[in-house]
Amino acid sequence: MNQLVSALKSAMQNFLRIAFRYDGQDTFRVFEPYVIYKYNGNILVSGTQSKDYKELDKAEMPHKFNLEKISSLRILSTKFKYDDRFNPDREEYKDSIYVVKNT
Repeated sequence: MNQLVSALKSAMQNFLRIAFRYDGQDTFRVFEPYVIYKYNGNILVSGTQSKDYKELDKAEMPHKFNLEKISSLRILSTKFKYDDRFNPDREEYKDSIYVVKNT
């Protein structure tokens, strides 16, 4: 788990997209991570899912994922631009581990 959190922090610090696979799924999702936080006993990552290779017609949308269910993760070389719609002050993020800062 610590290795996954470290990889996510690195991607977030450099505004890099990630590709990951969720347990039991054979396709990757491309994701722009904005916050890692604790919620209801779980560690989650929240951000914008930019591509789901299983459902190609899905538009970019906010999403959160449980880190315990991520089975594979790669940091991509593709940068993302900070989305001003992201609100780091949401109550849900009060126990954040790491939050992307707008520069």
